[in-house]
Amino acid sequence: MELNIDEIVSLWRNDFVKYYSDIKPRLACLIRDCEFDVAVIEVEDGINMPFISFYVVNEAYRQWIEERFLEEMQEVFAKIAGLELLSLSVEVSDSNDK
Repeated sequence: MELNIDEIVSLWRNDFVKYYSDIKPRLACLIRDCEFDVAVIEVEDGINMPFISFYVVNEAYRQWIEERFLEEMQEVFAKIAGLELLSLSVEVSDSNDK
């Protein structure tokens, strides 16, 4: 299944947040409120893969997510979106420096 960027954003803001809202409310709040970027890049002839980077406020928070949740989050979002290929990363936001 291939999705465009608008569909990916909608799934992130709605279905992904809903998935975590009861089981991990703190994570659901982060997903709901974070800034994120989406790019869809052709990785092989005719095969596109979404790259999603979402941003947190500091390095400690980034490490907490990366160590405890990132792999699960990638699997869950891929399942929700019906994707076989997906890259999900967490970064520290530059906006905190301003």
